[in-house]
Amino acid sequence: LYDGDARASVVAIASLDEGRHWRYLSTIARPEDAPHSLEGFGEPTIATLSGGQILCIMRVGQHHKQPDQWLTRSTSSDGGKTWSPIEPLPARSVAPQCRRLQNDTVVLSTGRPGIFLWLAADADARDWQSVDVVDWHNRALDDAFHIKIPLDGVDAVSGRKGQTTSYTAMVESSPNRLLLVYDRIPFGWRPVPEDSDQRNQIYLLEAEIERTA
Repeated sequence: LYDGDARASVVAIASLDEGRHWRYLSTIARPEDAPHSLEGFGEPTIATLSGGQILCIMRVGQHHKQPDQWLTRSTSSDGGKTWSPIEPLPARSVAPQCRRLQNDTVVLSTGRPGIFLWLAADADARDWQSVDVVDWHNRALDDAFHIKIPLDGVDAVSGRKGQTTSYTAMVESSPNRLLLVYDRIPFGWRPVPEDSDQRNQIYLLEAEIERTA
């Protein structure tokens, strides 16, 4: 937060010596760039697009609290010195993780409610297709391991936001092959009762991304 701001900003900083020293480059987004945002900007992720632009994707709030809390994007064509105006993405809503694969597909993992992979094959990463990871998970595993996501994002039994934090991690383990990490929390955001036979669980999904054109 900048002094006097009630909501957060995102800035770009750079290091030329492997992280020993850092210097400020620019402010990517400030709260006034998204007046609708609950939190301002946070949890940024960056990727270099095939044309050389830097893409920054940011959280602005939680979709289950307010439906217009989509992720936002900005791009830089000069190495992070200046940034384009903020634009909304079709994806929601926390902890985005973005990677450009060897085949130039841009992949975004995020969610809440739910967990999704978003894929963009175009050079500017504007045309996105989504994959519902929770739907795939529930079809692949037995009922005892299903992740339940309430339709309105709030559930009094499993806890607000459903049975996953929707926080993910993602890495390209080999060319065009992703490893996606996500969780299942059967009691929502509450501790697992001592007498329960259920446990919080971490899952690893391996996915190979192929371009058809």
